[in-house]
Amino acid sequence: MQVLFNDVAAQWREIEQEALPEMLSLLREGPYILGRNVEHLERLFTVHTWTAHAIGVASGTDALRLAYQCLNPDTQMAIQANAHVSDALSALHVCVPYVFADCDEYYNIDPQDEMLCCQGSNGNHTILVVHMYGQAADILSIRQRYPEAMIIEDCSQAYGATINGKPVGGFGDIAVFSLYPTKNLGAIGDGGMIVTSIPEYADMLRQLREYGTKDKMEYNYLGWNSRLDELQALILRHKMDRVPIWIARKREIARLYNEQLAGVGDLVLPKKPPYADESTYHIYPVRTKNRKDFRDFLKRRYCIPTLIHYPMALNQIEMLSASRRKCPRAEEYAKKIVSLPIHPFMTPEQAKYICDAIKDYFSTGGRNDT
Repeated sequence: MQVLFNDVAAQWREIEQEALPEMLSLLREGPYILGRNVEHLERLFTVHTWTAHAIGVASGTDALRLAYQCLNPDTQMAIQANAHVSDALSALHVCVPYVFADCDEYYNIDPQDEMLCCQGSNGNHTILVVHMYGQAADILSIRQRYPEAMIIEDCSQAYGATINGKPVGGFGDIAVFSLYPTKNLGAIGDGGMIVTSIPEYADMLRQLREYGTKDKMEYNYLGWNSRLDELQALILRHKMDRVPIWIARKREIARLYNEQLAGVGDLVLPKKPPYADESTYHIYPVRTKNRKDFRDFLKRRYCIPTLIHYPMALNQIEMLSASRRKCPRAEEYAKKIVSLPIHPFMTPEQAKYICDAIKDYFSTGGRNDT
């Protein structure tokens, strides 16, 4: 049985009939940059995230970089060590000092970690809250514990996730979204979005994405060229209404995994935290001690693809970490996490096939007799 880790082309097939005529019209008429489709998408993003302003940019990494430029220059930022490398690289690019914090058992930043209270020279501090793997983080506890801190949300992996029914993106001072093709809401290339309800940040971010200017007569910031193009915005606009349906399909696959794989071998399945609603399952992460053998067996014997998100904790990457602070959970998880296939177009039969293959691995000790 053929199993894909993801199937982004199937998303296109669902929107092709309605999106293609608009795409052809756009290509014939323009404009191609920051036109009506971007404006429309930005309005939709404010509605879907319960925020006041949305700013379309060229990628999720650019969204981080520009958001970090809004920080007080003497701030210090806490970043969870199990996040994507872009969360730290973007800080390096704009010279924002940071420390690494550990994660909790749900893969999100640990509100109890002492590094969250680290402050800059004038007492300013920022906390980057990444909603990992599609699961909303405990941002309410962090806001309560550190009411004076600036909070940036990285919602790249969790578009559509909620806390008490409220969507992620509206809890922090600024929130960023990657719109990379494999995300819950993904373009057909790179794209990103920044949202905020603070007018001063919105005004600064709009200038930062366009060389630091409002009118090309006066340059107010050290800006950048980071503009979401019209074609990506058009595609994203057509996908937006389908994301809740696609998330619901992934949740059904996740429930099947949860039922079929409970108690199998040493697998540790993702758990629902008490602080947020159900995951949107950007990925479905499991942990196992013999990760390489596990992955090799599934690929070799059953042609089942798996991925690793991420093979190293950020504090273990030399160029990113001067302090070499230990983050035990993040380091342990980096050695054991495996991402199983999950996407809106998987069938229950395919998910059952994967579960049977995993049971076979543990029942046979991973031997390959074929």
